[in-house]
Amino acid sequence: MDAGQVVKRFAESEFSVHLNELFDDMPDELESLLNEAHDRYLHLIDVTKGNFSASTVVQDRANFPKMVKHGESRLPVFDDDDCVEFMAACYKIPELLCRMFVANDYNWIVASGCVSDPSEIDRNNQELMNHLKNTSALEDVIQFLIQRGLLNEAGPAVSD
Repeated sequence: MDAGQVVKRFAESEFSVHLNELFDDMPDELESLLNEAHDRYLHLIDVTKGNFSASTVVQDRANFPKMVKHGESRLPVFDDDDCVEFMAACYKIPELLCRMFVANDYNWIVASGCVSDPSEIDRNNQELMNHLKNTSALEDVIQFLIQRGLLNEAGPAVSD
């Protein structure tokens, strides 16, 4: 399957479309917070450098040593669960919201051709759907958004 076919498959995945739309409509403040948390994890595992002070990275590595991993080729290993845990711990963002962000990012990585197996989109979406079944985690996300003024208090689902 070529890259164009993978992008088409991603675009046709109803779940991926809804997930992407959610992040397209996200308030800038929340998008910035999630991007910063994700970027800080990338610094922690040594994928990128420069956006955080050396002392911040050293402190993060001292606080989260198990997250700094290397593969057989000695390249850094990105672990979805570690990223979610790190983002939630450092930025006090609900884990489910972090997981949704990481899943959406991974779908785009697969769609861009950086991952050779396009079925990863379906696997990734199914894994996220399993997490979405946790109603208390959904409630945490809703409360987080309400507390920050990013979502109005729940009202009737249908207006008269």
